[in-house]
This record gives sequence, structure tokens and C-alpha cells, in this order.
Amino acid sequence: AGRIYSLRTKLGMTLEDLSRLSGLELESVESIEESDYEGPWEEAIQALDKAFESWIAARRTDFVTAIPSDGAVSRI
Repeated sequence: AGRIYSLRTKLGMTLEDLSRLSGLELESVESIEESDYEGPWEEAIQALDKAFESWIAARRTDFVTAIPSDGAVSRI
């Protein structure tokens, strides 16, 4: 559960972001981060995984579209 908090904060996500993207209640996300969640863990972790993937994909798209059209910056 500590890994979820660590990943969320390293990605710059708020609890609200993770709740919205995962479809989980805000209180559920908080409980998961505190290892106090009483719901179905496997389903919750799958929802969080999809939320993290969606967040990362959106940021990757933002990065690629920020590259100048003249190609002055090359992709790494």
C-alpha cells in the first residue's frame, strides 16, 4: 500500500486524480494507501493500475505534442 502512495506522489497525482481515474471512492483510495481497505483488493489494485497507466499515457502524449514541428528536439 505504501507503494501506491509513493507512485501517486512521484507522478504528481492527487488522491482526487487517482479516485477519478480508477473509479474508486476517495475514501477507498485513502484506505488502500493506509493498508486499511476492507473491500476486494484484487479489483481495487486492477482499477488503480489502469488509472496509473492512463495518467502516464496522458503525460506521454503531452510530452510528444510539445516537441516542435520543425523537429528541433529529437525524441530519446
